Amino acid sequence: MKKNNRPHGFTLIELLVVISIISILISILLPALGKARMAARQAQCMSILRGFGTFNTIYAADAKDWYVPVSTRKSFPSDMSRIAWHQNEQFKSVANVRYSILNSPKWPLNMNCPMGELARLNMNSIGWTELQQSYGYNTDMPLNGPFWSGTVPAVTIRASDVINAQYKIMFLDVLGCWNPSFAKTTGYTGESGLTNRVAYRHTDTTSVVFYDGHTGNLSRELTSDPANQDKYWTIKSLN
Repeated sequence: MKKNNRPHGFTLIELLVVISIISILISILLPALGKARMAARQAQCMSILRGFGTFNTIYAADAKDWYVPVSTRKSFPSDMSRIAWHQNEQFKSVANVRYSILNSPKWPLNMNCPMGELARLNMNSIGWTELQQSYGYNTDMPLNGPFWSGTVPAVTIRASDVINAQYKIMFLDVLGCWNPSFAKTTGYTGESGLTNRVAYRHTDTTSVVFYDGHTGNLSRELTSDPANQDKYWTIKSLN
């Protein structure tokens, strides 16, 4: 009798075993892939913030030690309205950002937090969105005037005013809040709307660039603890 050398197909039981093994592997790998994706986005966010810290350092070097103003009075003598730091054309020039409308709050999406869902939802047709949906500038400092009213040309501080720069927050994750402070460290509940709060997008932490240029992540507990206000937020004593 001639021997049949053709390979046999899988039996139903063997197929079920293979499918079960694949399912188990997927259940193991998916969470790991999700964590890896989150970690990559967190690293990207910190890289973007490090860039903003560099822009501000360059700005201060060109502006006789003054950092980018929290707000600037518009140039017209009769116009009392002001523009925020992220609308400042000189700062945007340092960052090589040019938009068709002068003093626009819009920045390229790739300079916004990659976890900023609202920033993506509100992106315009050419890929620009309002930066305050991603990042804000610490205003917990003794500024030289009220930052959204008054006649002071530029509300800002000097680089030499910053003591313990390695602990002091410069820019960080926010949601609809270009001017964050310690008072705005609580209340974030997700990317559901403009909460005017510090945002904790990265596993319940906020990405930060400090005044010495290094980046890191701070937990909600650390940023909102009154015992840490002077350490992380307050730039200089009023005395």
